[in-house]
Amino acid sequence: MASIREIRAQEYGRHSKGWKVWNDTNPEDPILPDTGYVLHHKDHDHSNNAPSNLKKMTTFAHMSYHMKRRTVSEKTRRKMADSKVGHQHSEETKRKISASKVGKNLGWIPWNKGIPVSEETRRKMSIAQLGIPQSTETKKKISAAMKASWNKRRKEKNHPIPKKLRHEVHP
Repeated sequence: MASIREIRAQEYGRHSKGWKVWNDTNPEDPILPDTGYVLHHKDHDHSNNAPSNLKKMTTFAHMSYHMKRRTVSEKTRRKMADSKVGHQHSEETKRKISASKVGKNLGWIPWNKGIPVSEETRRKMSIAQLGIPQSTETKKKISAAMKASWNKRRKEKNHPIPKKLRHEVHP
């Protein structure tokens, strides 16, 4: 009867002998299917399954290693760069893209969407958007609130009150 390691090694296909050698020599650190690890042959010869030639690597590290060693001719580099520049969608593709977006909110959804607003609030919002100046009473309220906020902050930080504001705050 075959062991679980042998069965799993057969699942790896053409590299099964290398994985079998690795798993037999490293039982505490086996390479199992779908774990994100692969077997790397140090000398790049897949028929050389000597334990000293095998190395366990993550799939990402293995791909990165081999991509660094890859050389691309200047002609191929130009073709790759040119294929991206000036690419235009066909009219049919543009229609399909537009049709897929119909009825979808593709932008930012406001936090207050769907919340009912009173008529008074609606009027205030429209005035604010129109840029109509505020009354002197409203300006005084805003000014007093800002000064109180500044004074509170100064007391917390122990900052002296500037001369300009002293007469307004402490008459």
